[in-house]
Amino acid sequence: MRDDFVDEYTDADSPRSLLSDFFTVLIVTANAIGIGYLLTIFESHTLDEPKMAPWLLARASGITAYLLFWLLAMTGLLLSHPWKHRLKLFHPITRMRFHTLLTVFTLSFSALHIMSIILDNYANVGVAGAFVPFRSGYRPLAVALGTIGLYAGLLTGLSARLRIGFGRRGWLTVHRFSVISLALIWIHAVFAGTDSSALAYMYLVTALALIVLGYSRYTAKQRNREPRVQKIS
Repeated sequence: MRDDFVDEYTDADSPRSLLSDFFTVLIVTANAIGIGYLLTIFESHTLDEPKMAPWLLARASGITAYLLFWLLAMTGLLLSHPWKHRLKLFHPITRMRFHTLLTVFTLSFSALHIMSIILDNYANVGVAGAFVPFRSGYRPLAVALGTIGLYAGLLTGLSARLRIGFGRRGWLTVHRFSVISLALIWIHAVFAGTDSSALAYMYLVTALALIVLGYSRYTAKQRNREPRVQKIS
């Protein structure tokens, strides 16, 4: 992504816009958790095995959160790809806003996944296991990697929104560590899910697509920029 474009976009931020984004994330996340809780209650009264309701919601929201996080990483690579100028679909600012919107929905479905897994008494994860690494009674390593990956994702997201880092452009360096977050979440999804074997092709295809796009992103030649000529009056 060109520096002048990023600076122009981020310099438009203000305390009011940051507060607006905060309340947007809060409202969307609260709605997702509320709807998930109501669905859990509804399913517990309609399913033949009521105890399966939280598990079904946890699996559905977890898979959705993973796919959203994968799409978030893919769009991030596209936004900074040297070949992005060939992509004529949508204005660059529209692409950036779509990337930001994906962040909101990824966080919301992640919160829904955590809430539903906590409500599942048979999962043996609990509040401590969901938020503190290695405190889960169910596959502690796999669950811990998901928790650490979530915290790493929050760090990279906040570094971009608040421009936290060393120097004016330092947040970009922090933001690139999002690949570590996605890798941890990928391992969590594969080894913590009870039906991962049925979703093996999905995990394999998404991982390969990200690797291929990431490889092309960092090996493609940057488009040559014309030197700026300063006019002397």
